[in-house]
Amino acid sequence: MAKLKTLSTDEHYHLRESGLADETVWGPKKEHPLYKLVTNFKSEVKTYYYWGQECRCCYCSSELPKHGRSFDAEHILDKSTYRQFMFDLNNFGVACPVCNTHKSKKNVLTSGYNAGLAALPTDPGDYLIVHPHLDEWSHYLMVDGDGLIKSIKPDGKGKDTIDICGIEAVNFTKLAVKFSLEHREDAYKLMCHLVTKKPSKKKTAELFLLLDRLAENTPQAQAAVRGLRDLLTP
Repeated sequence: MAKLKTLSTDEHYHLRESGLADETVWGPKKEHPLYKLVTNFKSEVKTYYYWGQECRCCYCSSELPKHGRSFDAEHILDKSTYRQFMFDLNNFGVACPVCNTHKSKKNVLTSGYNAGLAALPTDPGDYLIVHPHLDEWSHYLMVDGDGLIKSIKPDGKGKDTIDICGIEAVNFTKLAVKFSLEHREDAYKLMCHLVTKKPSKKKTAELFLLLDRLAENTPQAQAAVRGLRDLLTP
């Protein structure tokens, strides 16, 4: 994104300086003197990247409905650590709430956290995750026949993007609907527990037994559990 249409160069500069001094500028209350500028900035950035990303989340590539609440203006380098880039036009994409929430303030730089960066990194190799402006999504990630988002390689940017952005949570919603209606929520919670809590081998086996019970008499669910077991157990 080269420039803004709704803010002047001076207004944009003022926002950047204000963000550097105060993290809370990003979410000002209506009575705040910068409220209108920040609101206009967010709206323009979200609209620009929504269409620029072909209406998809920049991390999981899920389709985003044309409604502001269905996607977020995503800071690629988080705004808390890197206040200097809080209003940098090239530090943005749009992401679904799942990816945005899971990614949060996690480090995405190969060099680790570096809050004192003077310039926004522009080399794809600087980033652990698939960068929405510097990388081609399909070079690292794919959607399989079941609609699940998978890393093309067993390690590297694809896998790191899935881990950092919590994309398995997106996958698990797609797997959960293969269960009977009464068991979908429980199946989803168990699958998330398997990944986020990193249970012991014994606990993992117990959780899979619970999934097996939930999948009884539902062939699609049974196949989903088998696939997940192959993925998560050696």
